Amino acid sequence: MVYRFARRPLWIVSHLFVVFLVVLCVSLGFWQLRRHDQRADNNAAVRERSEQPVQDLDALLDSTDDPRSIRYRPVVVNGTYLEDADLLVDNRSFDGLPGAWVVTPLRTDSGAVVAVARGFLRFDDGELRPPPRPTGTVTVTGTALPFDDGCGIRTDDDGRPVGSACLNREALRSVAGTSLADVAVQQVTSSAGDQGLVPVPLPELESGPHRGYAVQWFIFGTIGAIGYPLVLRKVARDKATESAVDRTSEFV
Repeated sequence: MVYRFARRPLWIVSHLFVVFLVVLCVSLGFWQLRRHDQRADNNAAVRERSEQPVQDLDALLDSTDDPRSIRYRPVVVNGTYLEDADLLVDNRSFDGLPGAWVVTPLRTDSGAVVAVARGFLRFDDGELRPPPRPTGTVTVTGTALPFDDGCGIRTDDDGRPVGSACLNREALRSVAGTSLADVAVQQVTSSAGDQGLVPVPLPELESGPHRGYAVQWFIFGTIGAIGYPLVLRKVARDKATESAVDRTSEFV
C-alpha cells in the first residue's frame, strides 16, 4: 500500500496538526463574520440614534437606567464650565493638521458634571495653547459619546493629568475633582462660541476589514484542506517510484 507511510506516528501527528489548523482557520473566518455583523448592527443603531431629535441631556439621564442607550443621541446641555479643568486628548488630527481635542467638564443646571469635548486645537509654533473656557452659563448642543477608558494618561510635574490618549473618564474625573455623568458630549455648537477651536466631526461609520479578514482565513483553511492531501499524494508517488527502482536494481 503506497499510503502505508501515512500511518507512522510522525505522520499521524502531522495529520492532526493540519486538521487543527484547518478547523482554526475556518473558526477564525466565522468569528470575523460575526464581528462584521456586530459592527453593522452597531452602525445601524448609531445612525438611528443620531437621527432622533435633540433632547436635554439631564432629562435623558434621569429617564433611563442604562446610559448606553443615550450614546450617539443629539443632546443639549446648559451649565457652567469648571475652572482650570481642561484636558487634552492627544494625537488627534483634522484636515491633515496635528493637534488635540480640548475637553472641559461642565456643571449642568441639575448639578451633574458632564465632560464636553469643545473642539479640535491645532499646534501653534509647536505648542498647544487651549483658549480660555467660556464663562457664565452656556448652552451646548452636541452628541452624547461613550468614554474610552484604559488608555495612557499624561501628567504634569505635580502628577495632575493634562492629557490622555483617548477620552479617558478617570483622567477627567481627576481633573474635575468629582464624579462625571456616564456619557460625554462632543460639542457641535455653543451659545458662547469657542474661539480657536474647530468642532470635531463624528467618525465615519465603516464596515471595517472583518469581511476581508474572513475571506483570508477561509482561503488559508482551503489551502490546508486541499494542499495537504496533494502533499501526501506526492510523497506516496515518490515512495512508489523509489520502491520500483529498488526492485528493478535487484535484477540488475
